[in-house]
Amino acid sequence: MDTKELIFLACYSLFLA
Repeated sequence: MDTKELIFLACYSLFLA
């Protein structure tokens, strides 16, 4: 997995949470 994808998923999860 790419680093950018991990950061994107982390921000997305925080936004949804």
